[in-house]
Amino acid sequence: MHLKIWTNPNTAIATMLTSMQDVYGTAGIDVVIGSREDLTGGNILTALRDLDVVPNCPAGQLTGEQIQLFNNRNSVGEFDVVAHFVRSTVPGLNGCASHPDNTFGAVITQIASVWTLAHEMGHVLGLSHIGGEDTNCPDNNPRCCSSPDNTRLMTGCSTSNIVGTPIIVQSEALGMQGFSNEWLAPHVDHIMGEWLSKFPLLDEERHNGIVLQLSV
Repeated sequence: MHLKIWTNPNTAIATMLTSMQDVYGTAGIDVVIGSREDLTGGNILTALRDLDVVPNCPAGQLTGEQIQLFNNRNSVGEFDVVAHFVRSTVPGLNGCASHPDNTFGAVITQIASVWTLAHEMGHVLGLSHIGGEDTNCPDNNPRCCSSPDNTRLMTGCSTSNIVGTPIIVQSEALGMQGFSNEWLAPHVDHIMGEWLSKFPLLDEERHNGIVLQLSV
């Protein structure tokens, strides 16, 4: 996973990464950082720090600003995943995992919780929000979160309400690994070459495990 930092979040990125490693580790998935780019300077295109997004962040639906943001691929391999840390989205969200086809990544905002990064990357790896949280909701508020499950990483009722270390259930873990394997399988030789050139001190067997199981 590559980090593009347009604005530093309120929760330290190191803390988000440690939390992500903790919860992904329960699913047998490693988190590896490929690069980190500081885009906080005054000479950077500041409009993208307050990013226009489609309301509710539907998959595959993007604004022009989102497309422009994801076009920043400095030091990023063809099949690598990018986390963009911005100041805000408009409308306001903790994060948004909608991305262009075959340009994988997510947006994390300044107000994001400690679990937002892990949650949004779960979406990138094929996971949806869990079911059963919006029961007996009125027609004018179909996502009312009447029965939130704050023990699950993929809750749809805000990661800010998660209690303790959240759970990735077995079906989700298998789904993430299956998604990444399907996505990467046709390109393993190409990716292996890129990663081994970047990280020559890591042995090939270890790299193979990282690439196939996580793909970030």
